[in-house]
Amino acid sequence: KFRYPGPAPRSRETALLMLADGTEAWARAERPQTEQELRSLVHKSIERVQQSGQINNTHLTLRDLALIKESFISTLRGTLHPRIKYPKEKAKLASSEVATRPAEKKND
Repeated sequence: KFRYPGPAPRSRETALLMLADGTEAWARAERPQTEQELRSLVHKSIERVQQSGQINNTHLTLRDLALIKESFISTLRGTLHPRIKYPKEKAKLASSEVATRPAEKKND
């Protein structure tokens, strides 16, 4: 369980950055595959920080935390979605179509 060294955040902005950093790191490590897994991860990430008292001095409200969760889910959904696997034949064809020959010198 990671905890930032130094004093707990005192501003809403600092708390938001701390929550974003921790949640993104956990999401990249876990690589949730479904919407439910992503929602659960974001909820647990923020809940752990909240229960440990790290954001007690920030004046974040429960409504703020709900908005933050939804924003994180939306952002992470866009950045962690699986990529399309392209057929290997197309990749080979595309690379073989590129002609590599030395430039020709023009005589004027």
